[in-house]
Amino acid sequence: MKTILSFFLLFALASCATQYATSSATHQGDSKENAVVFENVTNGLVGVQLEYEWIADNFPDYEVQHQSIDDKDGRVFDLISIVNSKGQKKLIYFDVTEWYGRLK
Repeated sequence: MKTILSFFLLFALASCATQYATSSATHQGDSKENAVVFENVTNGLVGVQLEYEWIADNFPDYEVQHQSIDDKDGRVFDLISIVNSKGQKKLIYFDVTEWYGRLK
């Protein structure tokens, strides 16, 4: 029984790792026109995790302050406001059209 559970857990973790490893980001996120886009994302749970990982990688001294959804011309954007310890704020745009609202 332990072997079956271990195999299932290993398979589940490998599936998640594959999703993250094959997802790549494009653009810088400083506007809707230049929003960060993740390729090969199939659901919102993975997409949001990637957003937070992208912020941590690109703005390590910043913390998330606020998050909201907006749309423009049929596209859906996740807007995440971040701030550092000096009070400097940035607004990061993610184009989430392809996976917004999907759980599977």
